[in-house]
Amino acid sequence: MALLEALIEHKWPLLASVVTLYALHSILSYRRLRQFGGPWGVGFSEIPHDIQTYRGNGHDWYRKANDKYGPIARVGPNSLITSSADVWIHVNTKPGYKRSERYFKAARLEYQRDNVFSQTNTKLHDERRKQLAPGYSGRDNPVLEQTINTQILALLTLIRTHHHHLPPPTHDHHTRLRTFPPLSRPLDLSKTIQYLTLDIISALLFTRPFGLLRANADAGGNTFMALHLSWLAQAPIIGKDVPEKGDVVVVEGREVFMPGGATIGYSAVAMHRDKKVYGEDADLFRPERWFEPDEGKLAAMLKVNELTFGHGRWQCLGKNVAQMELNKTVFELFRHFDWAIAYPAKPWDIFNAFGLFLISDMWVQVTARGV
Repeated sequence: MALLEALIEHKWPLLASVVTLYALHSILSYRRLRQFGGPWGVGFSEIPHDIQTYRGNGHDWYRKANDKYGPIARVGPNSLITSSADVWIHVNTKPGYKRSERYFKAARLEYQRDNVFSQTNTKLHDERRKQLAPGYSGRDNPVLEQTINTQILALLTLIRTHHHHLPPPTHDHHTRLRTFPPLSRPLDLSKTIQYLTLDIISALLFTRPFGLLRANADAGGNTFMALHLSWLAQAPIIGKDVPEKGDVVVVEGREVFMPGGATIGYSAVAMHRDKKVYGEDADLFRPERWFEPDEGKLAAMLKVNELTFGHGRWQCLGKNVAQMELNKTVFELFRHFDWAIAYPAKPWDIFNAFGLFLISDMWVQVTARGV
């Protein structure tokens, strides 16, 4: 009671002290990264960053920050974002950088128990990664490719059974009448691909798939698990702490000092749509750019594209598995079917949930190719 009375009696001096300390802390925080430009207010508060994150607009906000303020921009009192592939490769290979606890601890599946993705102790991370690597490479899993093949066949069966058109209309030479294929049900590709991903993961981990493709449904809430596993496979936008003594990086030919303790991440959208790498039409879907006879440009694009899976000791362990899935699945889907977006004006719904892009309602019409 006496303590409460004392606090009430001296409330104004105490309030003034708190405000002064907060202002001093804000000024010192601002000064540490004052050389880096950024959106209004980010030097003093996390609020602008948090607003954009919760709205699902973080990726666009980061890109605009890099476009306006340069390859390294400020997005928080102690946070930087880069669109430079060279800077991000440097961060992921030079000793001394570590995962930021603020962001990676949120990736724990169990309370106070780390997995290989949430582990911020570099030594422990490297030890766990070394233990897991053989399983992902296929050395300890001789049925890796066979397992993927089996689930892709299940995907093709699902589409043939429930969703595909017959080949295009033909002429009956006896009746001279055109025969039309029966209508089929549109396919929500966003869900079906999640079923494929989780059936492959479960078959590799438990030797038996969850059976989502066979059932054409998720009766056990496994898609939620798939979303979490997918998020674990992707590095968050913000995530590496600069070494205590700071570090010097080269940005567009000039040296830039980053203070120790600052956190830096990369803007995937800005990096993978960099006009200096991909050309002035970087925002356009133009696959032909990968076949142009410019070896220097191709090498630069491949260098950036590889960063999709991370780099160095932090590279995604499942990279080889994911690439095998992609190559086989895309080939087989286009080998057996023709595809059309069911609703071209709105092909899908998409939301950026803390670095994981959630795609839903991607409805397509599928026509068998008769191969």
